[in-house]
Amino acid sequence: MKTLHLSIIAGIIVIFLFSDIVLLPAAQGTTGYALFMKSNSTGSIYTDYTFRELSNQTWNFMPEILASIHDSNPLAPKDLIIIAFPETIIKNKNNTSVTYTIMAKNNVKGVYALSLFSCGLTPLVVGLNESQVSPAIFNDFFSAQYQCPAMTASIPDLNIVGYSGMISKIISINQDNTNITSSVNQLEISSPLKQFKSGIASLDVKCEQGLQLVIKSEDGSPACVTTNTATALMKRGWSMPYSPNPDHN
Repeated sequence: MKTLHLSIIAGIIVIFLFSDIVLLPAAQGTTGYALFMKSNSTGSIYTDYTFRELSNQTWNFMPEILASIHDSNPLAPKDLIIIAFPETIIKNKNNTSVTYTIMAKNNVKGVYALSLFSCGLTPLVVGLNESQVSPAIFNDFFSAQYQCPAMTASIPDLNIVGYSGMISKIISINQDNTNITSSVNQLEISSPLKQFKSGIASLDVKCEQGLQLVIKSEDGSPACVTTNTATALMKRGWSMPYSPNPDHN
C-alpha cells in the first residue's frame, strides 16, 4: 500500500463525491456507486481541484487499483493500470485539472478496488455487468466504513467533471442479499462552451475521447474537433496553435 502523503486527507471527499457510499439499515440492504468499463479498453476520470489555501507545497496524486477490498496482496493484475496526469503539482494556484486514466489489457476482467486517495475504495468492474457480480461483493464495498481525517482549509475541493470509456451505475442490493438492481448514472462531459462559461479556463477544457482541443483566435474560446479538422482550422487562421503542457490536459 502507498505511504501517507498530503492527499490522504482528501479521501473523505472521495467517499462523498466519488464513491458516494450510502449506508442503509441491514433490513433495507445497501446502495452505492460502481464504475464499469470493458476489457481491452481505456477509460478516464476527469477531475478539477480547487485549492482554498495556496502555498509552495507539493501535492502528489497516487491512485491505486487493488485486487479486491480484502486481498492481502493488494496490487491488481499488471494488465490493469492507472495513471494520473499530472502526477505532481505545486499548490500555488487555485484550480488544477487532473485526469485519471485506466487501461485494461489482455482480456483482464473482474471486480477491483479503486483508490484515488488513501481513504475510501470504489468498486471498479472490468469486463462484467452487474448481473455477473455477486451481491456480497458490492455489499462489502457499500457497507465498508473508513476512518478518514477531518478536512482542513489546506485540502482542495474535488469535483468530478466527467468520464469517458466508462460509466457509473447506482447499485442497490435487496434485503435478501440475492438480487441487484441498477441504474446508469453517467456523468457526461459538458460541451466546451458550457465548461468555458462555467469559469473553466480555455486550456483546461475537457474533450470527449478522440477529439482535440482548439482555441479560437478571435476570442480565445475553446472547441473540441477531430485532428483533421483541427489542422484545417489552424491553416485557415480560425484557431491558434495549441500544445498541451504539464499544467493542462
